[in-house]
This record gives sequence, C-alpha cells and structure tokens, in this order.
Amino acid sequence: FWTPDVSFGGISGVIRTRVGYVGGKQANPTYRNIMDHAEGIQVDFDPSVISFSALLDLVWAAQDPFAHPGSGQYRHAVYYAD
Repeated sequence: FWTPDVSFGGISGVIRTRVGYVGGKQANPTYRNIMDHAEGIQVDFDPSVISFSALLDLVWAAQDPFAHPGSGQYRHAVYYAD
C-alpha cells in the first residue's frame, strides 16, 4: 500500500489517495485474511493539472511483473471511473 500511496500522493494534480483491498468476492478482507483480494490504491486527480494518461505512464513505469510471482495480493490491474 504505502509505496504507491506516497508516490501518487506527492504528484501535482493528485487531490487524494486511498488504499484498500480490491477485486475480491469475500466480505471484509484484512491484512491477515486478504483472501482473493489485491492491494489497491484509489487516486483522485484534477485532469486540468495531470492527465489520466500521465498517471498511467507512472503506473506502467513502476510495474515489475516478476517481483511477486504467484502472489495474487500484488497482481496488477487498473480500474477507472469517470
């Protein structure tokens, strides 16, 4: 959670970040019982300051798909809302 939270939170145009668990079916995941969820971060931003495309460039630059082989907790996904 904390590396992406700090990385995105310090970018000009980012209004707020929130961390939590995403993508799972089970209710109320916790750190010790993450089940089928992954760690996630929500980034609220001002598109007049930074574009969605620029944020995605930062996401892709930080990815290492081999860092945690077999760990669903650290799988990569992008969810977006308009």
